[in-house]
Amino acid sequence: MENNKKDMLNKLNQLSPAQRQALLSKIKRQKENQQDELDAQALFSQASTITELFEKAAETYPEKTALVLGDEQVSFDELNRRANQLAHFIKQQALPPESLIGLMCDRSIELIVAILAILKAGAAYVPLDPNNPKSRLLYIARDSQLKLILTQEGVSDILADDNKEYELVSLNRPQVKEQLASLPEQNISVPLPRVAIPEPPLLILFTHPVLPASQKG
Repeated sequence: MENNKKDMLNKLNQLSPAQRQALLSKIKRQKENQQDELDAQALFSQASTITELFEKAAETYPEKTALVLGDEQVSFDELNRRANQLAHFIKQQALPPESLIGLMCDRSIELIVAILAILKAGAAYVPLDPNNPKSRLLYIARDSQLKLILTQEGVSDILADDNKEYELVSLNRPQVKEQLASLPEQNISVPLPRVAIPEPPLLILFTHPVLPASQKG
């Protein structure tokens, strides 16, 4: 063992200053990666829900990048705060517990914020692909008995003429962004059931391609 240590020291002394610095930097990165893995394992062991896991990640790595979309980057802390504000907005709508909320957004930061917010509010989301025919979207919205659909300006017009049964909220609309910015950024508390009942769904996905004849168009 002592000979091995001496051999390692001799090899280290044979390296140039730049090589020694590169080696030490590599060892430091390896230790940091190992610590990150240990931290992640600790998060998984402590969290019982998806939202709790994300909130603990936001608390542990607030400044680390959570999302990248083009030139836009969002940290864990910012993503969590934006999701909390939208979750508070959803709770203000006084929807029944475990409600289904429509989500019709292009791939964007708002899409991820909305998914987290819906789950934080104790609801489940129904994806509505804006590329689908209007008749398909209307069928899903009515069959799901949606009362609230989170969407964006630019795609909200698809259902804007038929919104008597549900409310459309465009997340990137200036008035909505201003309203959300005034809401609390703290994690929202949704009580978990204390009895052994089936867990509520997080996502309702319509995959059947066939529509009733009256819904085709």
